[in-house]
Amino acid sequence: MVWAETSRAVLDGSMGGVRGGLATREGRSDGGGVQSGSKAESGEVGCLVDYFENTGKLSTIVLAREDGTLAMDVFGMFRTGTWRAASGSRSAVGLAVRDDLGFVDAVMRDGSSGSVSFTRLDASYVATHAREVYLMATHASHVTTMLEEAKTILDRAASKYSSGYRKPFCAKFNEFTQSLDMIEMGSSSMDARGELKERLAQVLMCETFDEALEHFFMTNFKSGLVKRMAKECDTALTNAHDGLIATLSPLIDGIMLQLRSIRGLARLAFGSEGIGISESKVDDLMKMCERLAFVVVDVTRLITDRAMQLRAFFVCIIRSQIIADGGDGHGAQLPAPRLDLARKFLDVAFEDKRGMSMDYLDHALAPRTDHVLKSSLEFLRASQSRTEAVSYMSDVSMSEVVPLREMLDYIIEYANDIISAPCALVSEKCVWMHAGDVTDGAMLSIFSNAQTVGAHRDSFHVDDLRDRVHLYRAFDGSCIRSATLTTPNELVVHVCAYKGGSIVLLLKPKDSAAGVKARLVLLEEDALDGIPRDGTNVDINSISSRERALPCVEPFAPLAVSVNRGLCAVLVTPTRLQVYDLEDDDDDDCDDDHDDNDA
Repeated sequence: MVWAETSRAVLDGSMGGVRGGLATREGRSDGGGVQSGSKAESGEVGCLVDYFENTGKLSTIVLAREDGTLAMDVFGMFRTGTWRAASGSRSAVGLAVRDDLGFVDAVMRDGSSGSVSFTRLDASYVATHAREVYLMATHASHVTTMLEEAKTILDRAASKYSSGYRKPFCAKFNEFTQSLDMIEMGSSSMDARGELKERLAQVLMCETFDEALEHFFMTNFKSGLVKRMAKECDTALTNAHDGLIATLSPLIDGIMLQLRSIRGLARLAFGSEGIGISESKVDDLMKMCERLAFVVVDVTRLITDRAMQLRAFFVCIIRSQIIADGGDGHGAQLPAPRLDLARKFLDVAFEDKRGMSMDYLDHALAPRTDHVLKSSLEFLRASQSRTEAVSYMSDVSMSEVVPLREMLDYIIEYANDIISAPCALVSEKCVWMHAGDVTDGAMLSIFSNAQTVGAHRDSFHVDDLRDRVHLYRAFDGSCIRSATLTTPNELVVHVCAYKGGSIVLLLKPKDSAAGVKARLVLLEEDALDGIPRDGTNVDINSISSRERALPCVEPFAPLAVSVNRGLCAVLVTPTRLQVYDLEDDDDDDCDDDHDDNDA
């Protein structure tokens, strides 16, 4: 059992002095639990409940925020519903879920007046469609994870293409402008890119350099640098190709497999609303994923072609450098020249006079912000053109090319709309019901951990004076105070729910000078069931209980209870934590002490 400081807290010895994110978690014997605490440091989460179906399949987390909003998440990440628990300054300070997930009970507190009331959320629609919610959450989590992974893979491939090939290649050949200025007068008025492209075309034909190219390739871009760049560019293109075809394409197939399962859930709800999955939208998303897979395959084919063209281009350059040095350009150490591939590379290697790239891969892999897909029809139209046709500039201009990242971003946005649709429907189907008010002042409210309940829910409320605990029983439309536990000579420091209807109280003496020690009291469910439930006051000392004397007079809140292990942790000093075994009937001290100077 580990004690950790989750956030800063101010401890002044009173219940109201505990502030920050320190909270207690009271688990249930079936694996569920309630986490309640003071206001979180972020100012958002007030309390949290987790519910586990008896079969262990459906795990839902219900959390309340300080603005009065209640949210339910399956597996802690798939949003099932969102409800406005109260208007104005009212927010939930205690939550409890029924064993069948039919209702969510809440204790609401008004931030301005401090009044406390009971409300009940009818969550039976979630319970009725639990299997659909579970399957949708499972498939949706897989889809979301794989889409994020696809985005990472695509960004990595685009980065390798850009940083490993395109940027260093363009940066190196831009240095040709310096050689051109040194050799030829008045070259500043020339189009450097056009001049370089024409002169390189002449090199491919005659395998000899003119004066400007010879200066460039013999001083700025020597043979060793050419060979190194050829190797690095080829490696970058190969890695980009492998990332797309070997990783991204199978991942898209996996996404489509999960979407087929979601479409099956939509078909199961034929003739009813189900949980709000639109079969037509899922079909559109599957078509877009299929189109994206085709475009990815086409892009990888172009990367393969570009790698072959780049090799042929560098072979011609290295051969011309050897000839310029007086060597044999037709030596056995070089492959046969492929002038057709080298000429095709020159067509797309450099930008035009407007500074626009002529290479389709630059537009397909580089991110763009000037074009946004607005509909699924526009997506399908943009992905219909085959990239082989685009590469020859025959039917589509470069301004119409949609990058792969933009296609994937639109798919992610469209998928998020489908995944979030059940939340809107479930939120509409589940409604709040007012169950009455707490007529007594309450500074701390907790629910019983007993899940197998009928129409009522028991709760415990520490009075503002801290010398009594009110027991309330809430029904569908009303609530009554069934009993009040009094502590005549003691104050309640903190209270936690334990197994079933049991509670654990941390008490300290009102008169610290009397020499009486603080104590830990466990009131079991059987003992509480035996007290009169007519609203009368009951002295806590008259009830059968189990208690432990603490080695201090002034313990500190909060009290931490572990239901599964039967342990209770108490801060006996600001730097000393003492752990007690609640299941041990022996009154002797069998405690584990943990000292922490930073607690």
